[in-house]
Amino acid sequence: MGNCCDKPSEAKYTPREPTKDETVQNMVKTHTKRIQELESTNKKLNEDLQNLATENKRMHGLESTNKKLHAEFQSLATENKRLSETNKTLVKESKTKEKLQQNIKSLEQKLNALTDENEKLKTRLSAALSTMITDGNTAIADLSDENRPTNLATQYTELYDNQWTDAYEYLTLEEQMTELEAIITLRNIFIEIYRTCQKKANNDMNSLTRVLAAFFGGENREMKKQFKDKRKTIFQRGVQDIEPEIKDVMKRILSKEQTMKAKEVFRFIDESSKIAWLMVIQDPPMYVDVDTDREGQTFDTDAFRPYTKTGAVMEYVVWPVVYLARGEAMVAKGVAQGKKAADLQKSMKQQPLRNETTRTGTYSNTQHQTSTEVKQEQKKPDQSSQPLLTRSVENTSQRQEISGTNQPKQIKLSQWPPNKEVQKQNMSSSTTTTITVGGQQPLAGKK
Repeated sequence: MGNCCDKPSEAKYTPREPTKDETVQNMVKTHTKRIQELESTNKKLNEDLQNLATENKRMHGLESTNKKLHAEFQSLATENKRLSETNKTLVKESKTKEKLQQNIKSLEQKLNALTDENEKLKTRLSAALSTMITDGNTAIADLSDENRPTNLATQYTELYDNQWTDAYEYLTLEEQMTELEAIITLRNIFIEIYRTCQKKANNDMNSLTRVLAAFFGGENREMKKQFKDKRKTIFQRGVQDIEPEIKDVMKRILSKEQTMKAKEVFRFIDESSKIAWLMVIQDPPMYVDVDTDREGQTFDTDAFRPYTKTGAVMEYVVWPVVYLARGEAMVAKGVAQGKKAADLQKSMKQQPLRNETTRTGTYSNTQHQTSTEVKQEQKKPDQSSQPLLTRSVENTSQRQEISGTNQPKQIKLSQWPPNKEVQKQNMSSSTTTTITVGGQQPLAGKK
C-alpha cells in the first residue's frame, strides 16, 4: 500500500553527446587556460631569475666585502698583538707610576705640613709685628672698632649735651641745688667714676701681667695685646664688674639714695660708667684732665668751650677736657665758666672757690638748705705755666681727620714741646680757630 506523502519518482536523465563544435570549443578553452597558467609560471620564473641575478650580484659583493674584512681582520690581529705588547709595557709603567704617586703623596703631605707650619709662623710673626706696631700706639686707629677714641670723644660730648642736662635740671629743680652745686656734683660724679674705672683697669692689667710673667717666664706682649683687645670687645662685663664700686663712690657724693635712683641721675651715672670704662681700656688709655682747679687761669679757648659766660680767665670748670692719651692730642673739649679779669679781682677779696675739682661733696636737701661734706685733697700745682697739649690751629695742614665724615678732628703736634715764644704767640693770638669735636656746639644758658 503506497504512502500518500511519497514524492513521485523523477525521470531518469541521460546526458547528450557533445557535438564536434562543442568539443573543439572545449579544447580551445582548456588550451587557453593552460597557456595562461604557463604564462603566469613563466612570469614567476622570470622574476625568480631576476632575483637570482640580483642575489648573485650581491654574493659577488659579499665576497668582495669578505676579502676586505679578512684583510681588516689580519690588520686587527697585528694591531692586537702590538697592543698586547703595549699593554705589557703600560702595566710596567703603571706599577712605576703607582710608586711615583705614593712618593708624590708623601711629598705633598710633607709640603702641607711645612706650609701649615709656615702659615703659623707667619701668623705669629704678623701678630708679633702688629703688637709691636699697635701696642700703645695712638697714631694707628682701628676703624672697624665702634668704640675707638674718636667715637668715644663724640659720646663724651653727647653725654654732656644730653644726660648731663637732664641730671642738672633734676638736681636744680627737684633737689633744690644751686647751679654751682649741681655743676660740681655732676662734674665730680664723672671724675670719680673715671678714677674708679682707671684704678680697676690698672689693677686688672697689673694682675694679668704678673700671671703672664709667671706662666711664660717673662713678659709676653703678644698675649697681653690679645687680652687688651678682648677686654674691649666684652666691655659690658667690665662695666658690670665695677658697678658695686661705683655705687659706693656715689653714696659718698650723693647723700640721698633717692637722688642716685632718680632716672635722670641714674642715666647720667650709667652712661658715664660705660664711657669712662671704655676710655680707660683703650690702648693706650684715654686721659681725662681731672685737675679742674683753674680759677684765675687764662681761659684757653683751644681746650674749653664757654658755659654761660666768656672772659679772659676761668672761674670754674664745668666739664673736663679729654685727650687721646696722656701727653697726646686733645679729642674732646671741656666746658668752663668764663670771668673778666676785673671780676676776678673782686672775687679775690671775697671767699674764693678753691679746689672744687679735688673735692668730693655730699649734698643733703633739708628745707632748701644745702650742706657740703668736703674731703679736701692736696691741691695740685698750677698748670697754667705748663705747655698746652692743644693749640690754636691756623694752618689746615696741621689738622688730620682720624676717621670718616662727621668724626672728631685729632690734632697731631709735629714739634713738642713748643718753645716759650710759640706759647706766648698762642696765648696772645687774637685769631683762634675753634676745633669742634663730633660736630657738637657749646650749649649756652644751661641754667
